[in-house]
Amino acid sequence: MGHSKVGSKYDRYWRLKLDEIQKLLDEAKNFGTSREIDVSDLTRLGKRRSWYGAVVVSEFGTKSSYGAHMNSLGSVLNTSDLLKSLENETFRLTVSRMLKLHAELVSPQIDKVISKPKLRVTEGKPVEPIRTNVRTRA
Repeated sequence: MGHSKVGSKYDRYWRLKLDEIQKLLDEAKNFGTSREIDVSDLTRLGKRRSWYGAVVVSEFGTKSSYGAHMNSLGSVLNTSDLLKSLENETFRLTVSRMLKLHAELVSPQIDKVISKPKLRVTEGKPVEPIRTNVRTRA
């Protein structure tokens, strides 16, 4: 019945926040960024010089930086069903130095990417949109 893998002391904390984190991801999906939620009670779980950190999440998994508390958040998200609903989106969850957690959309859905205008880059000239109705010389 026991788990063979030892979890982080932060895992339970993040599991209790999963509903709030889902709301942050939904807000970021709709508006590009979310409101902030207070996570200052993280400081009861350990002593760190800085609580700043980020974790990037997508349906394919997570990548975290800046400490055990963010690694734990990534791990908890990986074992939850939350990431399965992300459908081609990538988000960054950040804990600020003021101990506020927020989410931002860093990679939109594929259909939004496809609809962006294509850009032509030519050496020494400014970047301009490709005009699809203009013939090009061979």
